Amino acid sequence: HYSFLIILIQMGCSAILLANDPICISINKSDLEKLDGWPLNRKWYNVALQNIVNGNAGSIYLDLAFPDKNLLYPEADELLYDIIVANSQIFILSHYDDLSNKDSIQILGSYSLPISRFILPFSSYIEISRNNLILDGSKENTLLFHLLKENRIKSKITVPLPNTPLNSNYNFIQVLKSPIDFQGKDVFIFLDYPGVTSYIVGKSMNETFTPSMLQVYGASSISKGEYYELFPRTILIILFCFTLLPIIFIRRYKQIPLLVLFSYMLIALLCTILFLYKVDFLVWSFYTAIIPGLFLLSYFYFKQIDNRSERNKKDGKIQITDIYPNQNREIKRLKEKLRFFEHLTNQEKPKSNIDLPDYLQLHPQSPLIPTMQKIEQIALTDIPVLIIGESGTGKEQVAKFLHEKSTLKDNPFIAVNCASLNENLIESELFGHEAGAFTGATKQKEGKFDLANGGILFLDEICETSLSIQIKLLRVLQEGVFERVGGVESINVGVRIVAATNKNPFEEIANGSLREDLYYRLNGYTINLAPLRERKMDVEFLFKYFLYSDAANLQVSDSIIDWLKERKWNGNVRELKSATKRAVINAKIKKRNFLLPEDFELNEPDKELKKDQLHDNIINELRKDGFKHRSISNVGRQIGIHRATVTEYLRGWIIRYLVLSDFEEENVYQSLVQDAQVDNTEKLKERISGYVKSIKTNISLGLNEQISPVMIKQIYFKNLPHEFENDLLLLIKKMESLNSQ
Repeated sequence: HYSFLIILIQMGCSAILLANDPICISINKSDLEKLDGWPLNRKWYNVALQNIVNGNAGSIYLDLAFPDKNLLYPEADELLYDIIVANSQIFILSHYDDLSNKDSIQILGSYSLPISRFILPFSSYIEISRNNLILDGSKENTLLFHLLKENRIKSKITVPLPNTPLNSNYNFIQVLKSPIDFQGKDVFIFLDYPGVTSYIVGKSMNETFTPSMLQVYGASSISKGEYYELFPRTILIILFCFTLLPIIFIRRYKQIPLLVLFSYMLIALLCTILFLYKVDFLVWSFYTAIIPGLFLLSYFYFKQIDNRSERNKKDGKIQITDIYPNQNREIKRLKEKLRFFEHLTNQEKPKSNIDLPDYLQLHPQSPLIPTMQKIEQIALTDIPVLIIGESGTGKEQVAKFLHEKSTLKDNPFIAVNCASLNENLIESELFGHEAGAFTGATKQKEGKFDLANGGILFLDEICETSLSIQIKLLRVLQEGVFERVGGVESINVGVRIVAATNKNPFEEIANGSLREDLYYRLNGYTINLAPLRERKMDVEFLFKYFLYSDAANLQVSDSIIDWLKERKWNGNVRELKSATKRAVINAKIKKRNFLLPEDFELNEPDKELKKDQLHDNIINELRKDGFKHRSISNVGRQIGIHRATVTEYLRGWIIRYLVLSDFEEENVYQSLVQDAQVDNTEKLKERISGYVKSIKTNISLGLNEQISPVMIKQIYFKNLPHEFENDLLLLIKKMESLNSQ
């Protein structure tokens, strides 16, 4: 009851403070398109400010500077100045980081306002470090100083960057249309326009925030107590250890007078409030509510154990399960988990002694094992690498593995998701910027190339970059130099590039989305990651690994494994992992110790065969039929297509596995067959060898005639299904490279 009451009081206080958050109004891209673009005509500021004043607003903060005069419409400047002077609650952004030596500041070209009407810019009192905002509360005339009012702080504090988007309450057009009742709350107006406004990247690289909104967010977090003071983390550790002493006393002496216990808890409570003042709401709740309750529970719990022990001693016996009744159940769960990992250990080992990290789990006979072996060799060189694979196949994990195996493993590994950065942000992120390069760029910033110098830079989704960025990337790759945004000095950099894409590079080159010269610079060595649906043994292996890591006691039938293997897994390993976790949760909700298909919440596959599923369906049917002499005719008849079409798809799969296995026919055979039951192994290997010989012969004829890869495809492989065109072009390129050696 005590703990619950304390938490309710704290939540109530937090709710009261939260109600004082300012109203945020953004001038966004949509507003500017309707108002003739940027810079905005100052008559609109006049209308907006008048409406806000009439709307019963408290203080009004303009995170906008007006240094220059309006040569075309000076009367708009005069009216804006009159409105600001007439309303003392209006404050505007200063041009200077330090106002201590100034009495007034000039605005609108020739007008002046006293220093008290200005707020310091973002960069003068806020820093970004390791996904945290570091705010200096000792500085006056900041937005933080104004918003906090009586709740001001006088030291440096840390506020974590938000995990969710920060949105304004209104846009500029809404304010222009009619007055809004602001109910006495403060109003904050800021610009949110790509190309002019600077942005700060969040924790996951998927969210960006304007500095303006981060100021309001920081003030709101402080009001709710959701921040950390930079001084005394050691005090927390000492205090925590100190609060454990009553439990030791209780256990040591079995009984302690309640008066002494409550006196100690009162002292601990007062010390907690003193040392944790304005640190963190949850930590404050933990010490002031949970710890005292824990003391009392510990006291009565140990007293009960002592009483039980005394009774058992009278009977001449005492058992560990009397004290820990859940011990047997925990031991059983751990034994089940141990049996699973012993099963993994006892499986057939890979042919090579490749050492895979925990984040790359593969079946010992996985088709990707040869790929991992190649990566170990590639890692020892400095050649650029291009990783091609569908979303969720683990392209970034493979890049990390390459880094760990390379000679640069002790140097930085920097990853950039090109798809998550817009056109205005990506150049600054990659190359950095100089102070003053654009609005909000108050100091020099190092880019990803700077940070990765001497190590590896991983460019994920490289095909999502614009052509202008691709040209600049090409120059860095060719010459090893670049300039920061707004800078003129050339900077030398030594970086190994590893790029990745989930698209077909040749298609992107054909439609003009990817520069051909950049592709050949990135494509020093290509790594193709086969999708999960082509690695049936990995489906079972990964599923059991994910399952037993979360819930070792859940039972799985063979039919569930077979059902999972038949899924398409368009999201690959990422989808399988999420589906497994979802199934475990659903089984626990329904209090079952076994899994059913509906627990995975996966959509049933379409009964009618789609065109983009045909190549997968054909190879699966050939495996089911055991690659018999009449399998091609049988599969064609079953699916309803001509046997010649089935033959072309089989040839396409052989081309793909030739690329993945680096011309090793034994690996081609293993990848084609997987776990299928083949009646005549030698006969099938003969047939596959014939296909391989025919494919190599046709490519060699084309190369001897010195015709392009596209023409080789059109002349010698004109009936090849389009799903395997990229594989054929890669195979031609590899054979051309081998011939040149």
